[in-house]
Amino acid sequence: MNAGVPIPYYSLSIPAAVIAFYLAYAVYHWEVGERGLAKRDIFSAVQVVAMIGIVWLLFIAANYVVSQVLGVGTSVEAAWRALDDAARKFDEIYRKCVDWILYIAWARGVLATVPYVSSLSDVLGSATLWETWAFSFASTTFLALKWLAVIMTYLHPWLLTFGAALTVSDRLRAVGGAMLAIYLVMGAALVLIANHAYSHTIESREFSDVDPFGAAVNPAEWPSVAARADGPANTAIYISVFAMVAMTMAGIVTAGISSALGSIAVMIRPV
Repeated sequence: MNAGVPIPYYSLSIPAAVIAFYLAYAVYHWEVGERGLAKRDIFSAVQVVAMIGIVWLLFIAANYVVSQVLGVGTSVEAAWRALDDAARKFDEIYRKCVDWILYIAWARGVLATVPYVSSLSDVLGSATLWETWAFSFASTTFLALKWLAVIMTYLHPWLLTFGAALTVSDRLRAVGGAMLAIYLVMGAALVLIANHAYSHTIESREFSDVDPFGAAVNPAEWPSVAARADGPANTAIYISVFAMVAMTMAGIVTAGISSALGSIAVMIRPV
């Protein structure tokens, strides 16, 4: 198939076999005089052909939506091919959040060892409590998204092959429709989240410019640890909430498509 509708040719073997099965039964029923059953079999074969057209149109529509969201020239398949890069971005965000946690923790740890001012470590801990929580929440969120992207990368060929092949059969649509819906939505959703979150974190100097041991070796930073972490902590919450909302919306769309195709409603919610 062409790049816009990347259904492998071998995926069509299942619907082709189903069509051949219905037509063979139609001929048999016609020969034995059961014209009503023969017409029903022919109608079933036509339904399979119609579903192939519907799947084709779904790919075209999904490609259009993805190109509008991720950029002109982008397609559903291109989004799936970008999942490796999305996983890398999720990993960088997760690790940078951990760096911020260490930055605060090292400042507190070193401050606690300094005579006469060790009690200020508790003050700093109270002042940065919500910031530490924010970075912990974001790091967990993007670690989960990283591994989801990795897992989906391996599942991608099977989602495409069996999703497209099984959806066209009325007897197998309950399985195929769900797989096809996941393929059409989740790859693009993960890439969208990765690109948006990355631009607000790693590509932002305020967020990315942190040395985990900076405050530990530079006492001049101690008074400003909480203030310095405030902006990045807000960003961490923002991108985490954005990821949650985006995954929820993607899950709703996935469930809607799978239900419309006559399959079970599926929603992937890692965060």
